[in-house]
Amino acid sequence: MKSNDADGVPVGPAARPGALPRLEEDMVISLTSEEVMRVFSITLDSDREAALDLVANVLHKKIRRTLERPHCLPVFEMSQKVSEKG
Repeated sequence: MKSNDADGVPVGPAARPGALPRLEEDMVISLTSEEVMRVFSITLDSDREAALDLVANVLHKKIRRTLERPHCLPVFEMSQKVSEKG
């Protein structure tokens, strides 16, 4: 991830401790089958406490881990990006 954007503003999880990161692109995270069932259960029950717990203890951690990982692309995605530039 870059340390600064075009305007010189820090980006990424280390920009400012506790600050929201500026995302450069969409993010994909995966959910386990258990987490998917939790989402459906929360929706069916309209359980606000469980929803907050899921966001704080599952989604937030997965998003943070994804942001902190070095950015690597699988070979098929890299070749697709190269062919798009054409």
